[in-house]
Amino acid sequence: MQQTPQMIPMMPSFPPTNITTEQIQKYLDENKKLILAILDNQNLGKLAECAQ
Repeated sequence: MQQTPQMIPMMPSFPPTNITTEQIQKYLDENKKLILAILDNQNLGKLAECAQ
């Protein structure tokens, strides 16, 4: 029998009304840079650098 994952309610660490679309875009851009760096390191075989 397959178990369904339990949802854990999470409280945001900041009020959602204080976030601007510019801040969201900044975080998305930072995440993209991190993801691309991880992919580059994986492709180069530098697995230790991926976990930093």
